[in-house]
Amino acid sequence: MFARNDAARRFYAAQGWTPDTGTQVEEAYGEPEVRLRRKLPAVTPAPARRRRPPRQPRSSRRTPSGEVDVLFDKMR
Repeated sequence: MFARNDAARRFYAAQGWTPDTGTQVEEAYGEPEVRLRRKLPAVTPAPARRRRPPRQPRSSRRTPSGEVDVLFDKMR
């Protein structure tokens, strides 16, 4: 942003941007530019999701009582 651009300074200041000590002059423009910075809010990571236990193959599944229920294919 150009140092003399007051409208841009107000716009960026309203968004939380502040100038730091960095400046430079681009030869193509011949005007000093000001570097801006903004602190971002901290992001808390999402809690880890519990993974489901792998499903038993279709031919044998455990019943709620813990017994193994074997299914037979009648098409054989």
